[in-house]
Amino acid sequence: MTNPSIKVAIIGLLLDQPRILGRYEIHGVSLDFANGFIKSPYLFFRDGLSGVSYSRSILKAEYVDELYRNRNPIYMGAAEKLIKRLEAYDILIFSTFCPLHPELIADRFRSKIKVLGFTDDPHSTYIRGIPYLWAFDAAYYISPGYSQSMPFSELFNRIGFKNVRWLPLVQPIIYPELKFADIRSRSIPIAYVGNPTGSKIDRIREIKNAFGKNFELYGKWRFHGYYGYLLPLIGKSAFKHRVRQISVEDKKSLYLNTMIGFNMHVSDQPSECGNMRTYETAAFGMMPLCDRAGLNMQNQIFEEGKESIYYNDINEAIELALYYLKHSDRRSEIAWRAHQKARTEYSWEKVMFEYLEWLSKISI
Repeated sequence: MTNPSIKVAIIGLLLDQPRILGRYEIHGVSLDFANGFIKSPYLFFRDGLSGVSYSRSILKAEYVDELYRNRNPIYMGAAEKLIKRLEAYDILIFSTFCPLHPELIADRFRSKIKVLGFTDDPHSTYIRGIPYLWAFDAAYYISPGYSQSMPFSELFNRIGFKNVRWLPLVQPIIYPELKFADIRSRSIPIAYVGNPTGSKIDRIREIKNAFGKNFELYGKWRFHGYYGYLLPLIGKSAFKHRVRQISVEDKKSLYLNTMIGFNMHVSDQPSECGNMRTYETAAFGMMPLCDRAGLNMQNQIFEEGKESIYYNDINEAIELALYYLKHSDRRSEIAWRAHQKARTEYSWEKVMFEYLEWLSKISI
């Protein structure tokens, strides 16, 4: 890696223009792959939509393997187009998922450094992570925690993969430079921006019932935000609130005017940590209120009691939120320290440059 300019493709990341970090020229590459459906009644009856929808099939290793082994013409054509788009780059980082069969990765990108990101884990670890890993030179994980009994680093140790490093899931945006007064003087008590994945909607319901209008809720919920009203159709309790989407600018305004940034992850039991909200809440001056990870690995990101507040269950989250809303001095101090750490330790430029420099030194 001695080129004056090393071209890096981050597949799955959208950038308005290439970013220059030292000797690295970083490009975002959209993951436009095969759309439509496989014409196979057998696959539909066997696997439902996951078996016949190309956009769903490429999310699971077993379906990708079947498409590849059968040389499905639509899949192979889409794979060839993506391979050609990536030929100009020196480093390939698959940041969300890899739609290419690992044999294609190994055979067609022999001269390139190939990186696989573990970003939807632990839920996708064995679905589209580990089965592909042999074809990659390096990897990263965004969550220090993996399960109640094991950190993510230990998982890689057990499978014998050494070229791996934690990469915080920060976004390529400019963090505001706030003063302490900016953090203290806010009018919105608590806010959450996110989707109702898994059992999250049950936890959101409890928070909404506890805080009512004082809890600002936004996200990309299905059926134009009326998804919660339809839950009884699948045997669940209704969530009788429409959840609207929010623009990027309105989201920034919301975050800059909110006291407590509520956060949670997909797992019901303490497991993963470090989603995008982890860093957004801190960067925009909210006091982070987040669920606890397995083995308390969340402290690797923000220190408990000093830079963030963590809860064990939703009832404790409500109690903690009420407490810190009443104690504005303590809340502001925690939010201030979290904001400072986000700006100094978790800017996208810093974490990405450090990862690329580490990548250039490993033995491949």
